Amino acid sequence: MADPTPHPAPPKPPAAAAPTLPANPTVPPSLRILQYTGIPASVLTWRPRLPSRNWLIFFTLTGTLTGAWYYDRRECRRLQEAYKDRVRWMAEQKLGGPEDRPRRLRVYAAVWPESDEGGAKWFKKYVKPILHAAAHDYHIEIGHTHGALTRLLAQRIQSRRRQALGLEPLPPPSPIDPSVEDARDLAGGVALMGRHTLKEYLAGLAEGWSGALQASARDTDLPKRIDASLPAFPDDADTLPAVFVPSSEPALPALSPPTLAPLSGPPTFIPAHPPVLVIPYVQPLGFKQIPRMIGGFFNHRARVREGGDAALRLIFGTARPIEPPRENAEEDFPPLDEPLPAPEARAPQGGWADSELDAEDLIKSSFELVPSNIHQRRKDYYAALVPRLKTARELALGEREPSKEEVEKPPKTERELREEAVEREKRWRDELEGWGVARKGAGVRWKRWMDGLREYGEYPEELRVE
Repeated sequence: MADPTPHPAPPKPPAAAAPTLPANPTVPPSLRILQYTGIPASVLTWRPRLPSRNWLIFFTLTGTLTGAWYYDRRECRRLQEAYKDRVRWMAEQKLGGPEDRPRRLRVYAAVWPESDEGGAKWFKKYVKPILHAAAHDYHIEIGHTHGALTRLLAQRIQSRRRQALGLEPLPPPSPIDPSVEDARDLAGGVALMGRHTLKEYLAGLAEGWSGALQASARDTDLPKRIDASLPAFPDDADTLPAVFVPSSEPALPALSPPTLAPLSGPPTFIPAHPPVLVIPYVQPLGFKQIPRMIGGFFNHRARVREGGDAALRLIFGTARPIEPPRENAEEDFPPLDEPLPAPEARAPQGGWADSELDAEDLIKSSFELVPSNIHQRRKDYYAALVPRLKTARELALGEREPSKEEVEKPPKTERELREEAVEREKRWRDELEGWGVARKGAGVRWKRWMDGLREYGEYPEELRVE
């Protein structure tokens, strides 16, 4: 019979004690002599160990990002020096005489939609160093507002047309022969920073060469339209009515969409014009473009390649005719008071008119709110203009004494307020015109006589930088 008494469980073996470092580790014999030099024993007995997990993550991320940044900037310097080496021999060539001047390029940089900057900084950072290494000169035109380059080109071309016909006096004589400057411009080239600059440039050519030579009536009619919308007060205080009751809702002067002036002999073929190069340039803006911005920070070498290739095309590229757009491309510039069709319903214009077309995908959707913002600013301005007119009238009639603030800073008179309104209307009109040119989905303003434009082709393959 089995013994019912339970036997006690056998004792567990003692757990192995964790290895511990001695409280006072001894100095290795090979380093004991250093104790007499004043080095503490804790330094001589120090044993390296791996950092904690958090420190390892921090060091890995920091080292990776720093290495990516350093590699990118090193490649930028290498690539730019390689591009300079391709053209340095040109700077060593001697000029033919004291009147010979280096080749000059004209660069146009319009402001990016909803931004205060254009491509001028990009050009000076990535293209200018190669041009300077090749001893090439350039003159840059910067549009600080939308449509500024369009108005500048149109006014410059129309002024030269009027001078050629004797409708405008010639400029004062200059030490430099104008024909020499014209020949220098034709021997140079034109660089356009981005598609938005291309659209403003072609709009300026269209308005300059196709517009009427007489002064535009829109500037002369604008003060009359404003006077018709505001309370009319003569400047003579004796003839002013005794009481002025301002309207609570002043009528807004009509802000009509821009239209080209009546044609006055448009050319059948574009006059002599230097070759044109559209340099890729975009400026990502908005929350959705943050990944693109971060990637661009570690990939500046791509911009160096784009700038270097553009510089080599400007220097070595041969001029070739552009590929004209389709036949009805002139109809793709809609009036400003008509909404654009949906993106899937818009057909590309084709040919050279679609250069850098993908860049328009980076324009913020809020850019379409420019007309409504202009309307709201005009409405607020004219609402605030009524009490200012009332104050100007009361002071002109002597109905009350000016306050202390009005004595220190006299308010504007009625004439000055009307001039201010005219200037604001011109500014709003120009802003609306510039928006109509640069808006997303609006085609370039094309005229059939522009088919004779030329563009820069590719440079020789042996000059390519790897």
